[in-house]
Amino acid sequence: MSLVDPNAIEVGAPIWALARLFPPQGSWSSEEYLHLDAGRLIEFESGKLEIHALPSPEHQRLVLLIYRWLFAWSQQLPDPGDVFVAPLPIRLWAEKFREPDVVWVKSSRLRIGEYPSGADLVVEVTSPGADARKRDLVVKVSEYARAGIDEYWIVDTERGEVHIGRLCDGRYEFEIFSANQLAVSQIDSTRQIPVNDLFPQR
Repeated sequence: MSLVDPNAIEVGAPIWALARLFPPQGSWSSEEYLHLDAGRLIEFESGKLEIHALPSPEHQRLVLLIYRWLFAWSQQLPDPGDVFVAPLPIRLWAEKFREPDVVWVKSSRLRIGEYPSGADLVVEVTSPGADARKRDLVVKVSEYARAGIDEYWIVDTERGEVHIGRLCDGRYEFEIFSANQLAVSQIDSTRQIPVNDLFPQR
């Protein structure tokens, strides 16, 4: 059994010494997390970091299409608020940050430093793999509901569907839209997008 050399400089060897510059898992503070400049989508809970794979070009195409649509919709409001795309930390509760693919926040919403505390609408575009789907379709459903986010949109790339959840009594009630349908918000009927615009090849 060989020992790991923390000072190894051979090409291809992990830079173990670099890892020692950062807190170990479970020891991160929210301030340290918010100052982490990694250029990756990294989420935070109770001192631990969750690092996600880089998105595919198709994932980014959908994210930017949704951003443009949501931004255009928001500009018609008396208070357009702000529309953001990941990576941008959104505080769900103390010691819990997520980075939704697209998020809309009202101007009146509180900020933690420069980052929003909660959101008024979040959108997640699913990524391939069972773990990624469970995160968007199960885990984040309960987390965003606990955070009191009024509406959660899930763009299901595997099934070509849009799931729109409205928060009611602490839980989301979802309506599912598929090809040739108009995905419409249950809260504001002007918030709508044709499903075929998202999945034109289906």
